Amino acid sequence: MKIGAATRFLSVVAAVFLGVAGIHEWGARSAEMGSWDNETSSAVLALRAQGKLKIGLAIGFIALASAGVSFDENGNRN
Repeated sequence: MKIGAATRFLSVVAAVFLGVAGIHEWGARSAEMGSWDNETSSAVLALRAQGKLKIGLAIGFIALASAGVSFDENGNRN
């Protein structure tokens, strides 16, 4: 499967955006909690779940951006 340069570029941009947003959401905690592992707020737990989903989507977009890329024995891109 070959994809175009524009699709590859947009996939990388989407992956970076989702990765950064996901990292920020994954580390969310409410103000009254001293540690993230003692969190009981369902809103914060839902936000963390969204962050983990965004990280997974970012990994998928990186995989999409690398689809169809192959290299020969000298390391040159085909």
